[in-house]
Amino acid sequence: MKTLAASCLLFTILMQGIVAAQAESSGPDLWDVTGVRADDVLNLHADANVQSKIITGIPHDATGLKNLGCTGEPTFAEWQRMTEAERKQSTHARWCKVGYHAQQGWVAGRFLKEAENVLKRQQPTRHGAWEIACEATCVLEQRGRGSKQPALLRIEPREGSNAQISIIGPGIPRQGTLTIYMDGETISQGPITPFAEEDGHQIVMPPDDITAGLLRQMARRKNMVLSFPGEERGVEIQLEHFEDAWRKVLQQKG
Repeated sequence: MKTLAASCLLFTILMQGIVAAQAESSGPDLWDVTGVRADDVLNLHADANVQSKIITGIPHDATGLKNLGCTGEPTFAEWQRMTEAERKQSTHARWCKVGYHAQQGWVAGRFLKEAENVLKRQQPTRHGAWEIACEATCVLEQRGRGSKQPALLRIEPREGSNAQISIIGPGIPRQGTLTIYMDGETISQGPITPFAEEDGHQIVMPPDDITAGLLRQMARRKNMVLSFPGEERGVEIQLEHFEDAWRKVLQQKG
């Protein structure tokens, strides 16, 4: 009887160890953001703590964040010993490293859930400095150059071949002037305020004659510089391969 009891105990311990290992190593390939207010963003941090540098703000309804691993989760054995209150509290200790379009960083794990519609998502493809990221639809992105924390340029197809153009990054101003240069020539200049998002992370230009004109110019030029307060030196965008990459995005849309 003692031998049987010991065998059962050993089996239980082994099973707990297996489950614990699975709990620590398992997880979805992709996350969706959850529990963030519609007027707020999920901060993407450089490290797994709230004091670390904020890389960017992820929209409250973002989907398809790549799971790069989480930390701060209790083991299965620890979870078994917890009360319901302790289990709920433990979710606040979890931080997860994620890939969001062309960026990587850490987010609070309690704002993540397993992604839905996974089959609709594809791995990003590159065309020169451009990246095509596809979920339910495709967008064209490029991380700028020329500063310590350069902004991300995102171009989303809207209204036929036109686009919504967004400049995304930490500390995006809500006032001042945005000037767009191409090959050293001033192409567009205007106030930021009408296009600044409340979260302070984005300038969003909706599809209109201005964005249509910018797309035409980008197809003919080699270099673009975005200049605005905090980025007076400018965020440099390489325009090689733009026309081909944008055509592929529009084909995916169709």
